[in-house]
This record gives sequence, structure tokens and C-alpha cells, in this order.
Amino acid sequence: MLCSICLETISSPKEEEELECKHKYHTKCIEQWLVRDSSCPLCRKPMGYSREELMEICYKIERNSFYLLMFLLVTIQLSLWLYTMITSNE
Repeated sequence: MLCSICLETISSPKEEEELECKHKYHTKCIEQWLVRDSSCPLCRKPMGYSREELMEICYKIERNSFYLLMFLLVTIQLSLWLYTMITSNE
């Protein structure tokens, strides 16, 4: 199945979100979409999310971005450490 927001394949049910209208998208794609527009991207059916629900979606996006950033920083640090270890032994 193809996500009509990013045009990439939805490879697993874990990363899929189905709206009330039965259209399916990547969870991350539809969460970001619904922050800007509270209707389905395909049929434009209003989703009726409350302000609190939209704030929770925003929080999830920010939290996931934070975790991704921390993962990348740790990966870079480990790569630099490994490079230092390899080059110091030469």
C-alpha cells in the first residue's frame, strides 16, 4: 500500500494509521498533516480532532524528533571513537 502523502510504500502495519474514512497513511505522515489540516488528504473528510488531541500529536512529533537527534549524536560519537581507536593503532 502507498502513502499518498509521501508517496512511499507502507511496509508494515506498525507504521500505518487508518483514519475514520478508512484511508491509510504512514503514522508520521498523517500526524504531521493533521497538525496543519484536520481533514483527510484524499477525501477531505473532517477528522474532528480536538485541540488537546492535536497538541498530543505535536508532542509526539517533537519527542520522536528528539529521540532521533539523540540517536544520531550517539552514533556520531561512537563513529569518532572507533575512528580514533583504529587510527591510533596504526
